Amino acid sequence: MFDELEPDPACAVCGRRLLPGERPIAFITREGDSVVVCELCKPRAEAAGWLRPEEAAAAGGPGAGRDRRRRPGMLGGFWARGRQEDEERESRPPPREESGRRRSPEPAPERDSPPAANPDPDPLPGGEITVADALYAFNHSDHRRTVAGLTRTLGAPRATALIRKGNGEGDVVRLTIAWEITWYQWEVASSGRGHEVRESGKGETIDQLGSADRTWNLMTAADGTLEEKTAATPPVEEA
Repeated sequence: MFDELEPDPACAVCGRRLLPGERPIAFITREGDSVVVCELCKPRAEAAGWLRPEEAAAAGGPGAGRDRRRRPGMLGGFWARGRQEDEERESRPPPREESGRRRSPEPAPERDSPPAANPDPDPLPGGEITVADALYAFNHSDHRRTVAGLTRTLGAPRATALIRKGNGEGDVVRLTIAWEITWYQWEVASSGRGHEVRESGKGETIDQLGSADRTWNLMTAADGTLEEKTAATPPVEEA
């Protein structure tokens, strides 16, 4: 079933493509699909009721993962038991609360997107761009999700913002985000529609980076957003 996996497969939970050396973990979804997840998303896959191939085979035979339909006697009995337990829990009356004691409000669910902010600031004349502009554009782009996914697996990265002078063609802010086993770079530049973010490079070891890209003048959050460190001056690279 999983004898031939595509190189660097994508995790079926977080969507991130696994890095070289990461071990993909095989699962069978509730629909009977064969998927792989990364190490960090394994608990989420188990919580969703996904089965390891050997568990699926024990529940319904070796063909359970190939049949996308739920059939009684295979995975259907397993899911039926789970639904029955859920219905029993839902049917139980809620526990009594002591008089005079109020129930504390439930916390708001965690969001995988940055809080709403002001619209993208207008580009400065002459193609100039500030680090604050670049961070705003990056934090509201899909590239932030890439950093969040890698952070969940590899831990907190180090990050640098560098201003690259454009020699009359407009400045560019280069963002470098690095872990011990990989690094990525994005460039942010002014455009007619605001600020454009594009991936410009990636590698495997930090020593591949220049010294200016290793000043680590940014802070990173778990959701992938970037923020300038207090009183940190960004390095400048002349064209």
